[in-house]
Amino acid sequence: GRTKIVEIDGDKLKELTNRLLMMADTEVDNLLDSKGYAPDVKSDRFPDIDGKLKVDDVLLAGGSTRLNMVRESLEARFPGKVNTSLDPDQCVAQGAAWMGYLLSKKGGDVKKPTLVSSHAFGVAALNEKSELGIYPLVLKGQQLPCEESDTFETQTEGQTRVPIKVFENGAERKDDVREPDASRKVGHVNIDDLPPGRPAGQKIHVTFKFDATNRLSVVAKDV
Repeated sequence: GRTKIVEIDGDKLKELTNRLLMMADTEVDNLLDSKGYAPDVKSDRFPDIDGKLKVDDVLLAGGSTRLNMVRESLEARFPGKVNTSLDPDQCVAQGAAWMGYLLSKKGGDVKKPTLVSSHAFGVAALNEKSELGIYPLVLKGQQLPCEESDTFETQTEGQTRVPIKVFENGAERKDDVREPDASRKVGHVNIDDLPPGRPAGQKIHVTFKFDATNRLSVVAKDV
């Protein structure tokens, strides 16, 4: 392979990543809102409010939190609460190791944590207006393991191949159909060698299954 080094300054990097930063801010908003925080309209921040959950520390996880613009955005929202004491590349593993230790203690009162999906997972499909959307099967926050199915239709006459494109996003309801640009493609499966000459509207049954190891399998069948 080849390696290419491109030098850019901080302002240019911020310009190129601005859309991603806005998406990250939206995710923070959604998380806080789902946990019962109320925004301060004047400052557009989430303050500590009596009777509601409070933010004590904001732990940075993941390599992207090394970027100055990410830390500056969080500092503006949570002044003095951004905790940089942990290695962002190792803190999740450290937390898992600590939880494993607590669960292994004899006589401990720590309950086994409930595993939930961190994202929604769905299929790209067209609606009756030929608009492309991501139709969620597994929802964000859904308890795992789980199995969900839905039925779709072929779009063209004589279609001999059906691509099943799998996306993830933040949908928490089955009717939350989002645009592909607001989602991230994570994989695909194909149904090939279908009989030629059939009319459009053939039924395709898609099943998403999360097992106990948090692994997603996708099965698509021509019915």
